[in-house]
Amino acid sequence: MKKNFSLDNLYYILSTTCTILFASIVLAIIVSLLWNSRASLKHFGLSFFTSPHWNIPIFEVSNISTDFDENKITIYFTAPLKENQTPEVILYKDSIKQNIKVDTQQRSITVISDAILQKGAYKLIIPKELQDIYSFSMPYTAEWHGIIHKKTIISQKLTDSQGNSIQISSDENYRNFGILSFVVGTVLSSLLALLIGFPLALASALCLTEFLSPRSAITLIFSALVDLLAGIPSVIYGLWALFFIVPKLGANLLTASLVLSVMTIPYAASLIREAIALVPMQLKLAGSALGASRFKIITQIILPYARSGIVAGILLTLGRALGETLAVTMVIGNRNQIPTSLFSPTQTIASLIANEYGEASGLKQSALIEAGLVLIIITLIFSLLGKCIIHQTNKNPVPKEGP
Repeated sequence: MKKNFSLDNLYYILSTTCTILFASIVLAIIVSLLWNSRASLKHFGLSFFTSPHWNIPIFEVSNISTDFDENKITIYFTAPLKENQTPEVILYKDSIKQNIKVDTQQRSITVISDAILQKGAYKLIIPKELQDIYSFSMPYTAEWHGIIHKKTIISQKLTDSQGNSIQISSDENYRNFGILSFVVGTVLSSLLALLIGFPLALASALCLTEFLSPRSAITLIFSALVDLLAGIPSVIYGLWALFFIVPKLGANLLTASLVLSVMTIPYAASLIREAIALVPMQLKLAGSALGASRFKIITQIILPYARSGIVAGILLTLGRALGETLAVTMVIGNRNQIPTSLFSPTQTIASLIANEYGEASGLKQSALIEAGLVLIIITLIFSLLGKCIIHQTNKNPVPKEGP
C-alpha cells in the first residue's frame, strides 16, 4: 500500500537537503583553503604558527641607471638589504637626472619597481614599443632583453650594503612567514573588545526588557537606535575612530579594541535582549509574589534562565569580532609584532590578509591563505569552547531561593 506524500515529507526532504548542502559548502571552503595553502604548509610546517616574523623586505635603492639600444634594455638597481624598513617615500634618481617619488608604504619591491617604471621620466628614455614589458619579480640588479621576450630575466642578483653580489635563485626560500604575532593580536583585540562591550550590552538589554515599558516611546526609540547601530557599516566606525580616537590614543591595540567594542555592543545587546525576552513571565511574577526585589529577580531568575542564550550571544559577538577587518585595519597600527602593552601597534589575521593579499603571489599567497585557515580554526575553537560552557551551565538547575 502506497503512503500519501504529505507536506511533512516535503519539509523533511527540503530541510535535509539544505543541511547537506550547507555542510558541503563549509567542507568545500575548508578543503579549498587547505589545498591552496599546501605550499606554505609544506615549506614552513609548525614554524608558521610559532614564528612572529613576517618578513617582506623593503629595499632602499641607493643607485639606479638605465641603458638601452634597439634590441636591449638594461636597468641597474643597487639595493642594500634593510629588513623591517618601511619608509613612506623613497627618492629614486634616474639616468636623466630627474627625481621620481614612489610610495612604498606597505609595498613589496615588485610593486615599487613597477611603479618606478610607470613614471614619465622613464618613458622619456625608453622606446614606446617597449614600455609595456618591464616587470620586476625580485629585489636585484637586473638586465632585461625586452625585445626577445616579455619579462625574460637574463640575470638577477642582490647587491648588499657592502657591494657584494649575492645570487638568488628564488624568493620562495628567501622569505620567512610566521603568524604568531597576528594570532595574538586577533585574540587579544577580540577578547578586550568583549570585556569592554559585554557589561554595556547586558545593561542595555536589561534596561530595554526589564526597566522600561515595552510599549513606551523611549523603549521604541532606544530599540531602533540599537538596531541602527548594529547595521552601520564597519568603515563608518573606522572613520569615526580615525578622527576622534586615533588622534588622542594613537593607532594601537587599545584603539582597535575600543572600536570593536563599540561595533559589537549593539549586536550583543540585540542577542541578549532576545534571550531575556524568552524568560517566562510566570517566573518573574512568582518571584515578585514571594517578595523578591528587582535585583534578586534579575540575578536569580532571569539571568540563570537565559544564560544559555546569553552565552550563545557572546559567542556570536566574539566570532564577529575575530573576523572584523576594515575598521580594525584602519586603527590597529598594522605593525608586525606581538603587542607588549595596550598602546602597542599590532595586526590581526584579517587585517594582514586585507593589507597583503592584493600584492601576494607564490609562497606569500599560500601563506596568507593558510593564515585565513588558521582564523577559521580559532573561531571554531572558541565556538566549541562556548558549546562546552553552555552544556555545563544547562546541567546545573536554576538556583532556588532559600527558605
